[in-house]
Amino acid sequence: MREQYSVHAVHSQPADVISGAGTEMIPTYNQRLTDLEPTGNFFAGVQSAYSIQAGREVRGLVENNRVIDQGAVALSREIAHKIDTEMAFPGQIKVIVIGATRIVQDAR
Repeated sequence: MREQYSVHAVHSQPADVISGAGTEMIPTYNQRLTDLEPTGNFFAGVQSAYSIQAGREVRGLVENNRVIDQGAVALSREIAHKIDTEMAFPGQIKVIVIGATRIVQDAR
């Protein structure tokens, strides 16, 4: 346990333990953040991927004209599998694939 020097430290230390933030080295953390986005962007149909929640989540925005709903399910599994097989990380990383269809009709 680290020595606590302020009132804020007393409150932030339990939060660090719960989140896992205090258990990871900075270079490992930075490497995970920089590796997640290219891993998500690797797949066809992914418009862009973002690492969020301190690298515990990757969100991929897909091109609706290339990925249908059933394909998005398969794509999320493929991204998760690639992360599992090619990256080393503590804990769990959530993979979210987002696609949105917008239909606009003008009435006169």
